[in-house]
Amino acid sequence: MEGLASELVENIYQFLEPSWHYNLARTCRSLYQSSAHILRLHAAAYENGRIASDREPSDILKLLNSVSHPTGAEAIEAWHVREYEVWGSRESWREWQQWRVDPDGSILMETVDNPAIEADRIKSLANSFLREFTFTTETDHDMARNEIETGGDGFVKMLIISGLPRLTALRFVEKERDLHTSLEWMWKAVSNSVAASIPWPIGFISLRSVAVGVVTRNPTDSNMADSRAKHLAMLLRLPNIEEVYFRNLNMRTDGDIEDVDDAQERFQLPAACSSVKRIILDRIRDDSWSFREALLMAPSALEALVIRGHPENADEPMDSDMIPVCLADSSSCQSLRRFTIYRPDYVNSHHSRLYEPGLLQGLHNLGLVSLCIQDIILEALGEARNQQSDEGGIDESEYIQEMGIDDVSLPHCTNDDFINHDELVAAFVWLLPASLEVLVLWGQETDEYGEWFRRGEYEEYETIDDAIVAMMRSGRFKKLKAVYLNPIEENGSTPREKVLFQKAIEEGRNRGVQIHTVANHPEEDHMLEFVPIPDKYDMITGSMGDWDESWVVHPFTGEWTSPGCLGCGECEICSRHYTRSAWENFHNLCG
Repeated sequence: MEGLASELVENIYQFLEPSWHYNLARTCRSLYQSSAHILRLHAAAYENGRIASDREPSDILKLLNSVSHPTGAEAIEAWHVREYEVWGSRESWREWQQWRVDPDGSILMETVDNPAIEADRIKSLANSFLREFTFTTETDHDMARNEIETGGDGFVKMLIISGLPRLTALRFVEKERDLHTSLEWMWKAVSNSVAASIPWPIGFISLRSVAVGVVTRNPTDSNMADSRAKHLAMLLRLPNIEEVYFRNLNMRTDGDIEDVDDAQERFQLPAACSSVKRIILDRIRDDSWSFREALLMAPSALEALVIRGHPENADEPMDSDMIPVCLADSSSCQSLRRFTIYRPDYVNSHHSRLYEPGLLQGLHNLGLVSLCIQDIILEALGEARNQQSDEGGIDESEYIQEMGIDDVSLPHCTNDDFINHDELVAAFVWLLPASLEVLVLWGQETDEYGEWFRRGEYEEYETIDDAIVAMMRSGRFKKLKAVYLNPIEENGSTPREKVLFQKAIEEGRNRGVQIHTVANHPEEDHMLEFVPIPDKYDMITGSMGDWDESWVVHPFTGEWTSPGCLGCGECEICSRHYTRSAWENFHNLCG
């Protein structure tokens, strides 16, 4: 192919998809030299365009033009986009201006009287797609056409998202009173592909991760738009989706849904229909048992479920005790490895604080879980009463044989009104799933459930300390790698006179189990990491500062945070939890 004219080489590229450009350029030296212009376009797009957004109107036009060309130089820009960020919705041509992101994370629209936009060019490109796009109703077609004419950008951005051939991540920022019109158009397009067997757009096929409602600042909660259940259901139907983050989920639906079968039909969400591996639900505003069950039954092999509570919803029960039941009945009962509830103090259940720990037994490979001490106390009391009355009791010998231990037996309730130290220690061993690798404990020994546990002569939280030691010694938890007790210590109102959990810390060091406390910070090396909640640093095109590589995910909030003090005993943080004498005694014991 030596000696080909440069014009001819350029014409050849016009018929090739971008994935073939480099292969052609490497054919020989002459072609490589003639391909210099194409290769420069690739280099520029790779350097500057891998993460794109709708902040600049000119970028919307550039990508709309690129996705309209499957081959040639024009297709290069779209081919290199791997992540796309949506900052807001525009409803008229006057609003085709830049989204400005202030240092505090506020999102404002620039105000220019006559924004410089190529409206006719955008209309022409969008209408060319409109003629080829398949709508299930004439109403949707008319809505899209009207939006294009009046300057709405929702349909246009949906066209871009669906046409990016290598798009893997999509993020929508949380914005006051904005549900994102492009998300609504995605719902219509996905519904078409699911219900009418219309071929999936290439951008939907490549998507692996979608985040809806990424927070860039401390929001005024009353102004935040509720995210619709139908949008979450739509995202789960994307053919290769792996992770979905969804904030402000409102499960309320139009019309009555009688049962889970009705919900599955309404939301086109049959059991085991989704490839999603990680679901992160940040603040559920209104619970619906039928949709919740359909949601949890939808993944074919879910690996992580994360829920985060919110202060504004602290008084809204959400039937969290039914979540393990639904998961155990789903096709994810073998695959689920992480079940985490962040900010659990703002999540409520009807029958327990969160859920009965014994319900986790149906999740056969669960490795990481967060549990409330009060829930363990309540279930231990109930099981102890059953054991005493032989009503639905558990065969003690069977459990003892399973655990392979002699020093911990099932609790025999010595009093109908409460359980004691020994009974609660035993409950930790037989009640928690044997597959545990990482355990996060929170809550208090007493609180409103104080009448149901009496620690007697034992010190504060010494029972929990002994329970963790018993778990490590039992031989039942062979995979146990880490226990996080920080949330318990951080809940204290005044500095304590003695460092908690010293027996567990010592036993953990001897057995290679990390015991994380305010005073003890072993290096995290367990494989099951905490799933982080997306934040402003994930919105790359907002340029809101650099993410610090030293940050860790807080096991109680799910937020990235500085590791802070490692237990010096002298700083303000340390003195907030323990007195100086407590720190001195602890450091002397540790050598």
